[in-house]
Amino acid sequence: MTDNKSDVTKDWQATQGQKSSATRLRLFAALSWIVAIGGEIYGIMLLRQNKFDQAHLPLIIGLLVGIAIFAIAGNLLWKAANRHDPARASDTARFFFQNQLGAIITLIAFLPLVFLILTDKNMDPRTKKVAGGVGAALAVLATVMGISFKPPSVEQ
Repeated sequence: MTDNKSDVTKDWQATQGQKSSATRLRLFAALSWIVAIGGEIYGIMLLRQNKFDQAHLPLIIGLLVGIAIFAIAGNLLWKAANRHDPARASDTARFFFQNQLGAIITLIAFLPLVFLILTDKNMDPRTKKVAGGVGAALAVLATVMGISFKPPSVEQ
């Protein structure tokens, strides 16, 4: 007589196809985030070289929008990967970081640049206000897009 209860309580596991799809999506998400952080580094370099002092508002806004586009794309790809191969909710630290990594990376991609824009003493005050406001708004939007409010788990 066999006991079928062990089959019922067995945890769900992603298939090999789901795992490879999740890996591919995570790779593209990481590449998007690298581009976003690269845009941030480029913006910081321009800021340190005083390139924004002559009221180059379109350049600053374009840079911030580009960072937001790549950060949001990475967030959406990461969330899709988590649907294919979710983390185990019982492993709370890994579950949190795997599901909220998009929001964390987005903050890393925005906060230093927005902070430096707002604290730059050489930048035109009007440019500083507009660029800082747009940067903060895009940072909030991209971060909210990266938050997993109802993250999938293996147990579900």
